[in-house]
Amino acid sequence: MSNCNPHAHIDAINLALDQATAAKIRERPELIEVGKANLRRWTEQDAGFIHPVHAEWLDSFDAAVKRIETFSDLHLRTVLLARLRISSEQMP
Repeated sequence: MSNCNPHAHIDAINLALDQATAAKIRERPELIEVGKANLRRWTEQDAGFIHPVHAEWLDSFDAAVKRIETFSDLHLRTVLLARLRISSEQMP
């Protein structure tokens, strides 16, 4: 019986997308502000309620602004960012 990770294929796709996103952010760091503006808009639409995953994204964006190289080099592979990606997909 194989011990293959059933998520390996989707993880590889997500990693490639994350790397492409990181490259785009390196080229155009102002995109972080676009993401922050989206989060602010969604918070306003929810009568000021900020979803915990959105708060974590804001923290990640703020950290990225301070050190864009770290954000890019991570290629969004950390456990936190992988969890945020999965959590975001489950948001209504």
